[in-house]
This record gives sequence, C-alpha cells and structure tokens, in this order.
Amino acid sequence: MELLDRKMPDWRSKVDMDKLDMMSSAWGLLEQVFGSQQKGLETLGISEEHLIQYGFFPDHLRGGPGLTAAWRQELREKQEQIPAQSPEAKGARGTVTA
Repeated sequence: MELLDRKMPDWRSKVDMDKLDMMSSAWGLLEQVFGSQQKGLETLGISEEHLIQYGFFPDHLRGGPGLTAAWRQELREKQEQIPAQSPEAKGARGTVTA
C-alpha cells in the first residue's frame, strides 16, 4: 500500500472492492487502478518479478482468493481509519455559507 500511496495517493477511490479479484486480468488491483497490469507496473516503477513481493499476485495459483480477501481487509481497515467528514466539519474549515 505504501508504494501505491506514494505513486498515486487517490488509488483507493478507483477500486471496486465487490469486483476485486487478484486473479482477474480485468478486476485485479492494478487493472482497476491503472487500467492494465502493464500500465500499473510502469507507473509504480516495478517489474513483473515484483508482483508477488508487493502483493499484486499470489505466490501460488490457489492463493488468489486469500490475496483478494487480504486486500479487501486492508482497504476496509483504511476506510475505517478515515472518518467521514460531516457538513459541519466542512463549514468549520472556512467555507462560506449563505
């Protein structure tokens, strides 16, 4: 996640957790965030050899569901850490209201 956070801070907004499937060439994390695995590798500055190291591909083919579940859990935990901003809080930041 740190690599994604550094290279594309808003990456989480591009992920559909319901469709996330780390074994899919359409619904994997890199595919959802960057449009393709190759574009993701280029943007992140890593090679295919690093897919497993960074958690973008399971270390064995039957590990796909577990890896998908792990990413979903991490994404949920991060969402819970970021409190939803109330309209009152937005106004308190200096927004002028009529």
